[in-house]
Amino acid sequence: MNRDGADIMAIATDLRIEEVKPIIVRKHILILILGAVLMACNNDYQYSHYESVPEEGWDKDSALIFSFSVDDTTHNYSIEMNIRHNQQYLYQNIWLFTELYADSVLLGRDTLEYYLANQRGEWLGNGSGRLRDMPALWLNEMQFNAESRYVMKIYQGMREEELKGVEAIGVIVR
Repeated sequence: MNRDGADIMAIATDLRIEEVKPIIVRKHILILILGAVLMACNNDYQYSHYESVPEEGWDKDSALIFSFSVDDTTHNYSIEMNIRHNQQYLYQNIWLFTELYADSVLLGRDTLEYYLANQRGEWLGNGSGRLRDMPALWLNEMQFNAESRYVMKIYQGMREEELKGVEAIGVIVR
């Protein structure tokens, strides 16, 4: 009986392994297709980068720095930000101060206000649970005057020494 029992267990084990292989292969194929679709949707970025904010908070004097190159001065660009925050963020809006430089020369400063929640306190943007992403357009149809390396500095302007709840800021140039 031991021998027959061992043979039956071996056959049952082989069957389970054979049943699992097609499921694993289907999952891998699905992941590959999903990855290809996502890459196809995002290929119009000239630049896309996130800078993380320290866990202890975003210091009012600390800039998040983004650097990108522009090679085509005839193209109209848009610059977007993505504000990633968590449930510890206490405000409906966020104020940001931006500076744009080309070859270390200040081109301009801007003060921006973006709403992260509606009047009822419900978060806007994408995500669920702990993290939210709020996309926000900064400049649209902008033409750069020169082929150059551009640097963008972003400061928080919320009148707090250490702003809590912001996880990262992303900049996307299209």
